[in-house]
Amino acid sequence: MISWRIWQAARSDADTLARLEGLAFGGRSWGADNVKESFVASRVTVLFGGEHKAAPQGFAVWRDLGEEAELLTLGVVAAARRKGLGAALLSAAHMTDGPHVARGWSYAATDLVGPSHVLIGDAACFVDPLFSSGVHLALSSAVLGSAYVTTALRRPQMTGPAGQAVPRCAVILRAS
Repeated sequence: MISWRIWQAARSDADTLARLEGLAFGGRSWGADNVKESFVASRVTVLFGGEHKAAPQGFAVWRDLGEEAELLTLGVVAAARRKGLGAALLSAAHMTDGPHVARGWSYAATDLVGPSHVLIGDAACFVDPLFSSGVHLALSSAVLGSAYVTTALRRPQMTGPAGQAVPRCAVILRAS
């Protein structure tokens, strides 16, 4: 088992990060300029990992969002893959506060239709993103939205009554 060294990168390591990201992702790379820009963005932290500090073989980039963090990317060069470096990089991150319970994930727009718009999918409403009931809501609102648009195009005089029906149907969907 390799004993990986993990260290925080300095801003002056932007070129090293860009090179590593290119090696780790090849043709799917963000590109050197984009990687360098993300490195200097506010609240972004970069960890390097490898057997020797002089030659990093992997990296983790995340953004501090206050009470939580967002992992932006994790990359390991081909020669170091499946040897535990990715796990070591993730293990180096530590919780500074919490855990916390987040409530109130659901949302419903009050005006689903207007003179120039129809809200469908998550723009119209959503429930807990961890469960699949949102897929049903998104698809159902797409069907209702397309019916409304078809009505508005074929029979413009029905736009008002059809628009009033969409919110009622959406309320029924939200209750189910």
